Formats: sequence, C-alpha cells, structure tokens
Amino acid sequence: MIEIAIEYKEGVRIKAKGHALFDEKGKDIVCASVSVLLQMWLVGMTELCGSNVDFVKESGFLFASVDKLTEKGKLLFDYLVLSLSLLQRKYPESIKLELEG
Repeated sequence: MIEIAIEYKEGVRIKAKGHALFDEKGKDIVCASVSVLLQMWLVGMTELCGSNVDFVKESGFLFASVDKLTEKGKLLFDYLVLSLSLLQRKYPESIKLELEG
C-alpha cells in the first residue's frame, strides 16, 4: 500500500512511502499514477512557480517540503490533492491518503 501524508498550513509537507501492489512491477498503474502526480507537482512547483522545494526521492519513498505557497502553487497543490483523493477512492486497497491542515 502507498501511504501518503500531507500536512498543509502556510507551507506543504508531503511524505509518500510504499508500493501499491496492484500489479507486478512495471505494470502497476496505481503506483505509476501516484508517482507521476507527485513528480509533476515537484516539477510544477520548481519550474512554473519558482518555489524552492526540498525533497528526498528514492524507490518507494518521497519527502517534499515547501515553506510557502504562491497562488500558482496553491492551485497545483489543490490539483494534486484532488487527483490523489480520486485515486484513493478508486483504489482504496492500494492508497491511503491522510490530510492535515
């Protein structure tokens, strides 16, 4: 299961760990979807918003932190949360999403 914890106040802290185990490695659409969404958010925050994102990324693990969100950053963050929520609803046995803030 992929466990994603998101803390949102003035800034954002995201911790994602685990694997979806929906299908075998290389064919797991749930794992790939979460990975793409999180990496898209990282790229959007740095390239579109110019935000400084501290992050650690390894196989099956991501931690990302942004101290303050711009207006564009808030929009990207809302899109990330919406997309992850929809995936969790569709694949509740593979994704656990916790929001705080």
